[in-house]
Amino acid sequence: MTGGKRCARCRRGTDEPVMIGAVEAGSGPGAILYACPPCARAYAEKWYAPDWLRAELAVRETAAEGEDAEGRAPDGAGVVDTEP
Repeated sequence: MTGGKRCARCRRGTDEPVMIGAVEAGSGPGAILYACPPCARAYAEKWYAPDWLRAELAVRETAAEGEDAEGRAPDGAGVVDTEP
């Protein structure tokens, strides 16, 4: 770990933190919970995991494969120009 976050599940450091939740507080500061990618994937499978977590992981995995959320390569390859 080179300055990342600590995983809320396994307690190891990670340079690729994934937000898995937010703790709201009535008084004082709340907290954001982060997990390493493997723990975030495992947590996302739980019934009590927030729905947005699955979507966030899907976007991250698509980006890691070299495509954006719409299936285009980062340099725009595969985009068809329909304008004449």
